[in-house]
Amino acid sequence: MTKKSFLFTAILILLNLVVLEGLAGLGLLYLHHRKNIEYRPAMKDRLSDGQRAMIRKILDGKAEYISHSPELGWSILPNGEHDIYRANAQGLRADSDYTLTPGSKLRIAAFGDSFVHCDEVSNDQTWTKHLTRLDPGLETLNFGVGGYGLDQAYLRYLHDGRRFRPDIVLIGFMTENPTRNMSIFRPFYLPHSMMPLSKPRFRLDGEKLTLIANPLDELADYERLLRDEKNVRQELSHLDFFYFYRYSEDPLDFFLTARLFKVLKKIYLKPRDKIFNGYEYNPRSEVFRVSMAIVEEFAAEVRKEGAIPIVVFLPNSGDFWRLKDHNVKNYRPFMEIMDEKGISYFDFTAELLDEILKDEDPATFYSPQYHFSGKGNEYVARHIYRRLKEGGFLDEARHRRPGGH
Repeated sequence: MTKKSFLFTAILILLNLVVLEGLAGLGLLYLHHRKNIEYRPAMKDRLSDGQRAMIRKILDGKAEYISHSPELGWSILPNGEHDIYRANAQGLRADSDYTLTPGSKLRIAAFGDSFVHCDEVSNDQTWTKHLTRLDPGLETLNFGVGGYGLDQAYLRYLHDGRRFRPDIVLIGFMTENPTRNMSIFRPFYLPHSMMPLSKPRFRLDGEKLTLIANPLDELADYERLLRDEKNVRQELSHLDFFYFYRYSEDPLDFFLTARLFKVLKKIYLKPRDKIFNGYEYNPRSEVFRVSMAIVEEFAAEVRKEGAIPIVVFLPNSGDFWRLKDHNVKNYRPFMEIMDEKGISYFDFTAELLDEILKDEDPATFYSPQYHFSGKGNEYVARHIYRRLKEGGFLDEARHRRPGGH
């Protein structure tokens, strides 16, 4: 081969690669914007410098608001304070402590993730606080913790919440929560998460929920993680759904073609293994079955304590987009099972979307990282309160109290 022909061949190959990369890039953009599918590998062998620094902060007792929890993975630090967040001595998002025994006011306890905790707003702008402004006869306790799955919310109720004897328990269900239930080490699920901690999770043995305890339940375990990360990750991998479900990150992923191949390979899994059927959760998947079992058991435990359980679907920006552009709610299969099982739920995504679209400045409903703003939380509180009142839940809770009539 002459030098000239070699150069021509090399240029031709390079042009083909550029075209292929361009097409792969367009394919990835299409999947992301039209199918809600994106390239998201599992980082299997290393923590970032920022993640290691966060762990060190917790180990050195310098974390201001989040603490390690042997049972829950992580929780709110009693008397913790960071920026606009403040916790009471009981580890709840509040400016003062609560008595264990409710007073004359109806006590509502809310459990869930950052959409219950109400990230990005101050304590007085949470939807739980707005509820008390709508009805002075209510007392609301905010047990929300950022990054939680339904599993941790349920365990927080058992570990921390039921002793406060709430009349009504609101189970916050942000629609990403089911996938979180399958992870035991958060970086396997969200590789760049700044909550690089382990957590408990449930699995199904037949139809029975079995708890896998938090594997890093002592601070000394995190010292070992920092020293011997590769081996500790390997130990954790056997317990984590996403370690095996996700494709790994490797040097070839520099090429968009390699990324697209991995994404397409994952799309064509066996139907039972798919988390989603199109935009909706797949009722046959392990993610769905475990999550639904958690909700059922959570509701049953609340009822055993004489309280009223209500699932509250808390929409994120993706829910609004799916409903607006595709008329789809990805959590619809959960509502169908809840209807069958007699589990009460509030779903106000459509009404809230309508209010947002009619507003002169829709962006004011959101904070920079797409949690609800104070204004958004006020609307959420109104929808919850209206359903509590119109559904007869407040009257029922009053009648259940000793001497109620």
